[in-house]
Amino acid sequence: MRQRNRRKPRAGGRESRDRWMITYADLITLLLIFFVILYAMSSLDTQKFNIVTGALSDTFKSGNPVLEGGTAYWMVKKE
Repeated sequence: MRQRNRRKPRAGGRESRDRWMITYADLITLLLIFFVILYAMSSLDTQKFNIVTGALSDTFKSGNPVLEGGTAYWMVKKE
């Protein structure tokens, strides 16, 4: 009689079949974050928004330049 070749079970075979669950969980998490951000943006208080944008603008505009002779913006503009 001919013996059938049986596949040997892979070590950790269960893990290889469930890899899609990690991707699915990441997708669901990103969708949740997306809708939370949309909800947060729907009820926007203009006074708070102006305070936050002003603070961020001041933060990114201030500070000592890393390059000698000024910021990179002015160096590029001269050319």
